[in-house]
Amino acid sequence: MSLLSIRDLVVDYDTREGGTHTAVDGVSLSVAPGEVVAIVGETGSGKTTTALSVLGLLAGNARIRSGTIALNGTEIQGWSRRRLETIRGKSVGLIPQDPGSSLDPLKSVGWQVGEALRIHGEKDRSAVSARVTALLDRVGLPGERVARAYPHELSGGMRQRVLIAAALALQPRLLIADEPTSALDVTVQRRILDLLDDLRRQDGTGILFVTHDLGVAAERADRIIVMKDGRVEDDGSVAAVLDSPSSGYTRRLLLNAPSLNDRVFRGPPTVIASAEEDAAPAVRVSGLHKQFRRGGSRATTVTAIDDVSFEVAAGTTHAIVGESGSGKSTTARILLGFETPDGGEVTVAGNDVAGLRGEARRQFRQTVQLVYQNPFGSLNPRMSVLDIVAEPLRNFGLGGRRIRREQAAAILDRVALGTAVHTRRARELSGGQRQRVAIARALILDPRVVVLDEPVSALDVSVQAQILDLLAELQRERGLTYVFISHDLDVVRQVSDTVTVLHHGRVEEAGPTRQIYLHPQKEYTRELLEAIPRRVDRQRQKETTT
Repeated sequence: MSLLSIRDLVVDYDTREGGTHTAVDGVSLSVAPGEVVAIVGETGSGKTTTALSVLGLLAGNARIRSGTIALNGTEIQGWSRRRLETIRGKSVGLIPQDPGSSLDPLKSVGWQVGEALRIHGEKDRSAVSARVTALLDRVGLPGERVARAYPHELSGGMRQRVLIAAALALQPRLLIADEPTSALDVTVQRRILDLLDDLRRQDGTGILFVTHDLGVAAERADRIIVMKDGRVEDDGSVAAVLDSPSSGYTRRLLLNAPSLNDRVFRGPPTVIASAEEDAAPAVRVSGLHKQFRRGGSRATTVTAIDDVSFEVAAGTTHAIVGESGSGKSTTARILLGFETPDGGEVTVAGNDVAGLRGEARRQFRQTVQLVYQNPFGSLNPRMSVLDIVAEPLRNFGLGGRRIRREQAAAILDRVALGTAVHTRRARELSGGQRQRVAIARALILDPRVVVLDEPVSALDVSVQAQILDLLAELQRERGLTYVFISHDLDVVRQVSDTVTVLHHGRVEEAGPTRQIYLHPQKEYTRELLEAIPRRVDRQRQKETTT
């Protein structure tokens, strides 16, 4: 008997204009005990709506028009919200996609991981505390310390692991994982995926795995379901879908997946730099050091980065890679002038960043811009797309209203967003469209250096490919220098000229991308490269482990 059986599911959303949008149209799937079924598709394909339908967690304007959902042979479609609460966490666990919005900033991590235990009847505080510590340890976190922490004190990867620990609290037989590793670096991703594999093997846990990462699906799933516009395009074993896809859409997805194609490196930069730009790097970091104090009366000092040095030639892309907590984001914040280093020097486009004060520091914002990891969180929900992009011009008093709107429209057109989206709000855009808006906003001031903080980590492969192509075109046209922060080593291989590998705040290895990837000198670098997802024969793997 299947743990989960969905048959002919149709889900509609009521639109703001009074119409109806069908997000899921006749989807059928099943998950057996110990089976991993991956749903793959682009933003808006209906994969998350399909998964959330199982738990009755659809948005208020959504409704299941028809179809059946059975859990362990029991039809649960049509259950009341209160009745569905009895299976949430206990029979079906959910790992949400976004840890930033899924964790309560006012509650400790330990309290939140233990919440499911308390809701389902555990009264013994010491038992809850011990179980919470064990769960956090199991997902690779120092349990006792992290249980006392608050979400803002953890990196993005650590917060994602907290969500996984919470989902495992009651040992559910079915786990719905909605992009569970999209925010994680490759080594942590491998640890989490290994953990999910352990649950599958040891406990017979079935996993419905929603992902845009075809490499992960190819390595970890038993079956792959490809969705587009609410319908199933392909459904079969990993070998069948990857080797003999039945739809042109699936073939395009496979073509755009970095981890499933020949591992190519970026060609030499083609920008034409002036003699002055040729002589001086666009970014120079030397002996950078930064510590943070943590805690109250028993405050401790944490070293975030220690003696970090690198240079970025004008018009090139330099990638900074490493695990969560390695110092990538702190280094980026210092480059941008958001943090002040305790030691060392940072020069960006000829500016001593730490020495800037007052108006000079404000004007520096025109020289270096940031594209955030989460475009939805960085775009004002009350403003139209056109006003969001024009806002930096207004902040710096550049041009009148008409000129600003014309310039905003021009840069939006350059990132392939036409007039149809100018009046929309961020919530009305897809993930890829939001990231294009963020890129347009960053470029409106014509900066010389752009810091890209995980700019494609939350995007599906075809949109990811479009954004990376766009960034490359803009770099060639404008002579931009990129500092590219990423945990996706397959993407870094394709887009970067040079790489710095950080580990516990120190430079582990640095050099040209090709050299680092083909001839790594340090064991840590080799571990990162070996953790990149690759296609495996799951059937053979199962036979050797049983």
